[in-house]
Amino acid sequence: MRALLDPNHSAFFQSGFILSRSEKPGDRIQLASLSSTEKDAPIFAPSFFSKHQESTIRAANLMDIARSDLLRACEGPSLDPLTWSAVNWREFEKDFLDFQWEASQGNLKKAVLFASQSGPPPSVDRIRFWLGQLLLHTENYPVWIYGFWNEEGGILGATPELLFERKGDQLTTMALAGTQKPGFPSLQSDPKEMQEHALVVEALCESLGKDRTQVGELQLRAAGPTLQHLFTPIRAKIPESLSTEALIQALHPTPALGGVPRETALRFLAERERGRGRFGAPFGLAEQMVVAIRGIQWDREKSWITAGAGILPQSILTTERYELMMKLRSIRKSFSEDASS
Repeated sequence: MRALLDPNHSAFFQSGFILSRSEKPGDRIQLASLSSTEKDAPIFAPSFFSKHQESTIRAANLMDIARSDLLRACEGPSLDPLTWSAVNWREFEKDFLDFQWEASQGNLKKAVLFASQSGPPPSVDRIRFWLGQLLLHTENYPVWIYGFWNEEGGILGATPELLFERKGDQLTTMALAGTQKPGFPSLQSDPKEMQEHALVVEALCESLGKDRTQVGELQLRAAGPTLQHLFTPIRAKIPESLSTEALIQALHPTPALGGVPRETALRFLAERERGRGRFGAPFGLAEQMVVAIRGIQWDREKSWITAGAGILPQSILTTERYELMMKLRSIRKSFSEDASS
């Protein structure tokens, strides 16, 4: 496996898997080659709306590597930013107004709408470049590097959101909702952001069982130099026999990426689906699953970045547009794909 990471070889960057052990910047990172062999560890990477969580791809030769060693393997020439399309704000505004009507009828309390930008598909050299830039730009922030790719396409990102981590009968998850730029008035004094966060905490506790959960202290957590979030750690005791698929079905999507009520919001979002792919979907291995946000997806034809904004009845269109622009730019900058940076 180490040969795959030699700067003179590109096998890992042609086909590979990556997932941080934890959000701690100094922790080690798991790498693997891709496989379809039953004996290898299954990789869970469904699309957001997938009803089937079974894995068809697997991680062969899993190994841990220090962040510094991986960064050295990513060394190479700098690449100019790709050309990214403009956001279709007309579509977003229509979805926003549709939500407001549904909310006025008492059908929805929250839905997470998204905006995206697209560009050309990456070369192998650009995948190597993206990973190196991602490691550099996130080294001081609590995020999980995640991704997998092959000749058909892939996904690569640095997410601040954990869906779950389990050890025996102990499960750790989090509520991560509410976004602001550091230095602005506190998120904890914003009624809309606090309500949005509270909906996520409540839904997670209901999914896991309120009598089995312990809710930690509300905190502010930086997800990069330009973004911070409201964050609440949550722990729960679960049956050890509970399968990974059952856990995903119970927790995905949380209101941080779906909405309230859950099934009504999912129908609302599915009717307005425009190629979100794996954005907001579970990603990981059986014992550790993150939420696939703050990343780039690609196929043979194009690459695209996606950001979401939680919409409530009191949401203001211009404010939500600003949040999406802020998140999209943060993603581009973390991959050195922002021409203005």
